Amino acid sequence: MFQRNDGNNMADYASHDSSRGKGSTGMATQADQITADTKVEELITRYPAAAQVFIRRRMSCVGCDVARFESLVDVCRIYRQPVGQLIEEIRRVVRQERPLSARR
Repeated sequence: MFQRNDGNNMADYASHDSSRGKGSTGMATQADQITADTKVEELITRYPAAAQVFIRRRMSCVGCDVARFESLVDVCRIYRQPVGQLIEEIRRVVRQERPLSARR
């Protein structure tokens, strides 16, 4: 699970979407744990396919030196993108991809 710098779980800060945290089995999916506070570098490292979302939106986050410090909400402010739409698009891509840790 993604962790905030203050030690709280990212799921604690997820959007107010009523479907959040529940897949078809009623359990939280990895994609549902991606929130506005998720760090860009951590996201791209764990789910490389998420990079295509940033590239498609012309956001220069992939390979950026400060991506390890910036959250999704930070980069949305910089690029004037709606954070909710970005998160949903990333979640769709992530749901179609297995995380690197499961590819062995």
